[in-house]
Amino acid sequence: MQRIIFCLIVLFTLLATPNLYSDARKKDAMEKLVTVAPVALMYGRVALNGEIALNDKSAFQPHLDIWNWSSGDWELSWTGLGASYHIFPNDTAPAGFFWGPKVDLMMISAKYAYTIMRYYSDVGYISTVTAEESKGNIIVIGIDLGYRWIFKGGFTIDLGGNVYYGMGEVTVANQKAPVGGAGIAPTINIGLAF
Repeated sequence: MQRIIFCLIVLFTLLATPNLYSDARKKDAMEKLVTVAPVALMYGRVALNGEIALNDKSAFQPHLDIWNWSSGDWELSWTGLGASYHIFPNDTAPAGFFWGPKVDLMMISAKYAYTIMRYYSDVGYISTVTAEESKGNIIVIGIDLGYRWIFKGGFTIDLGGNVYYGMGEVTVANQKAPVGGAGIAPTINIGLAF
């Protein structure tokens, strides 16, 4: 696990190093922004992103993800910290078309409730609901792809998505929590550039 984290840090460092120092930026360009995912908020998820342009063609985006979710027998909550390195091939960062790698560390708490049926000769069957909890971490790697508009006054809209793979699992009562694996996630973010 530590080797994977170390390799991902080295990868981000190597990708960012050639582009960190550039004085070709316009003096009036908005270089930083903060966004939130409004659709995610409707489902109880907080997804906050910050982004800073490293030069005209690249930007660094740290992000925070907090979510509580329940379905059937499962209750999950997680806090995720991560970063993306966005490349702007045809535009001036942080506006326009972008793509790039991302990595997240998700700290997950899972609770699984299940029913145990026991037979007692004097009263018959009695059901008991039992809940067990467990915690674990998942590393998520992926690729971001999207387009960002920055309007007058600094209002921003991002439309895009990411393809990801989560490595790791959380097991409770011999059941795997529904986390990890491959997926595709559409994204819509609004925010403010400055």
